[in-house]
Amino acid sequence: MAVHAPDGPSSPGTQPAGAQRPARWWNGGAAALAVALAYVVLALHAARDKGVAYDELAHVTAGASYWLFDDYRLDPENGNLPQRLATLAFAWPRWLADSAAPPAFPAREQVEWRRSDLWELGRQLLFASGNDRRAVLAAARAGIAVLGAGLVLLVYLWSRALFGPAGAIVSALACAFSPGLLAHGALATSDLAVSAALTGSLLLVLRVLQRVTPVRVAAAGLGVGLALVCKPSALLLAPLSLLLVVLRVARREPLEVSGDGRVRLVAGRAARSAWLAGAALAALVLAVTVVWCAYGFRYATSPASDPPEALYYGGWPYVEARVAGEGRGGAPAQATLWMRDRRLLPESWLYGLALVLVHSEQRACFLDGEVRFHGFADFYPRAFAYKSTLGFLALLGLALAAACARRGRGAVVAWDVLPPLLLVATVAAAALGTRLNIGYRHLLPVEPPLCVLAGAATLWWRRPPGASRMGRAARAAAAAVVLALAGLVAETLAARPHFLGFFNALAGGPAQGWRRLVDSSLDWGQDLPELAAWLRTDVAARQPRPAAHLSYFGTDRPEAHGIEARWLPGYPDVRAEAGLFPLTAGVYCVSATMLWGVYSPYPAPWSADDEREWNQVCTDLREFEAAGADPARFREFIAARGEAWWTKRLLVAGWLRLARLCAWLRAREASRQFGHAILVWELTDDEVEQALFGPPAELRPEQPRPPDDTSRR
Repeated sequence: MAVHAPDGPSSPGTQPAGAQRPARWWNGGAAALAVALAYVVLALHAARDKGVAYDELAHVTAGASYWLFDDYRLDPENGNLPQRLATLAFAWPRWLADSAAPPAFPAREQVEWRRSDLWELGRQLLFASGNDRRAVLAAARAGIAVLGAGLVLLVYLWSRALFGPAGAIVSALACAFSPGLLAHGALATSDLAVSAALTGSLLLVLRVLQRVTPVRVAAAGLGVGLALVCKPSALLLAPLSLLLVVLRVARREPLEVSGDGRVRLVAGRAARSAWLAGAALAALVLAVTVVWCAYGFRYATSPASDPPEALYYGGWPYVEARVAGEGRGGAPAQATLWMRDRRLLPESWLYGLALVLVHSEQRACFLDGEVRFHGFADFYPRAFAYKSTLGFLALLGLALAAACARRGRGAVVAWDVLPPLLLVATVAAAALGTRLNIGYRHLLPVEPPLCVLAGAATLWWRRPPGASRMGRAARAAAAAVVLALAGLVAETLAARPHFLGFFNALAGGPAQGWRRLVDSSLDWGQDLPELAAWLRTDVAARQPRPAAHLSYFGTDRPEAHGIEARWLPGYPDVRAEAGLFPLTAGVYCVSATMLWGVYSPYPAPWSADDEREWNQVCTDLREFEAAGADPARFREFIAARGEAWWTKRLLVAGWLRLARLCAWLRAREASRQFGHAILVWELTDDEVEQALFGPPAELRPEQPRPPDDTSRR
């Protein structure tokens, strides 16, 4: 007996009731396109006046080198495909007339290119090569935003197959007005791309499980291959797909197979297993071919005519030392080295995967006022709770309640909702299993499937079979769905254009977000333009003009925005050459990540050990200043310990002074915030004196000391 499945992205099973309801003007395809367009407009408008986000410098520089030189030595762990998509401007001469010249790339005759110094090359590309930085970023971000619009449409189609047009438009709105997806939907990075790739490739895999055809198998292989060149985390598709295949074989329904114009039903489990195993093998071969194609069907990272002296981040010796000597990365890292030895995949892809694996076990991270170096077990659950709109959380609760209330009435089939649930579970399990707690963005791939599942909330809008009207409880729940969706949209619009800085009311709102999360969850170095505008218009107009002090986290360049400030230590730009000038009254601008010292040698909290070291440094500095009054004595004084010792001591003094100042600032509300990521205090001389030499604002007996290799890069 034939069992025919619905012809849609869902898997075999009974079609949910309501999936055949006709679409209307507010929930049909035109409405979905309008929602996707709204997503693009919101994302690009929010990014229009933002500066260079930390990782954008790396992605743009690497992508440009891929197009221009067919060279993959730079930034291999962040995805070949999104980096190419963000740098199509560099490929124009290959597609258009020679007059469409790309931006200039830094000279390759320098040592930075030979040693794969990504960050210095990126600085040159965006700030020292005569390129229009804003134009380069605008083009790069537009490519990612269009991909985000495609993700909104994918969510709409998947939800429509499960919950009908009404559920689909709710899912699309939840996706388009997600602060997290909007924040990363117009940044030239790979986080939005991998979210879209996981969603799209899983849909293609599900179509194969619905009916095995050559076209569907080829599409699934192509989708998985593209996902793999978006980011190594796309490897999560392997266990997820295997689990879905096992579950499909375990079901009793026959498997539909076609390819020659006829549809055959394969009933036996052994036969179904064989067909699906063959389809999986064919898709895998095609996926691997796609990966090779992305790297020009060449194993070596660089052309033979231009080999690097060292790969990015130290090369294979760096990886081998951490895998063999420290046991980092475990079996997956060892398997990567095994594949490298046999050249099963391109070197750059394997090296990028190896870097991800060895860096996932130890990294400086921050959560709720605490800095750690081995991660938080509950980092991602808390981050999700803080960064999700309350309207979205309410929608998910209403969707769960509706699915439970309508169970057994044909409204929801367990098999149909299982794939998005499994995608959420797989990504969440991978996130919980890593110590790489540097940003909510690593949990971003759970949002599209959750948006799909949110469409189940519209089941409250349907009357039970045989009923003339909804019950009172159902009517109240249906109204709650509308209110939750309206609240979701309102929360998101209220946060614009600072979507990255969004925190819901339960977390204290955006103004208190810096107490919850930092780094790429809030402070990715993107808000210098707004700070610069305020310094030019407000601070510069004061008489006398107060001194501005800046401790900045990010890869943007303050001077490129016309910021004139006294440089306090920052990251990665320490500005050690600025010297240890005296701190006086003025405006103190501190990035949230620096405020907590996440990448500082002296992270929060200020401790008794820090206080003892600070007192000793102050003693050394007083001796240093006293000796400087006599040049002859000063030379002898420096020679006694050596110039290198004093150079390092002054650098330590700068970091300690910043750490003590930040401990004092953390106990006080900032007078201004820019993007909720750069906080500003206006201090008097007495307040500066109290912060540096008065009783410590906080004093813990112990302080977390950073390991030797907790730097971000």
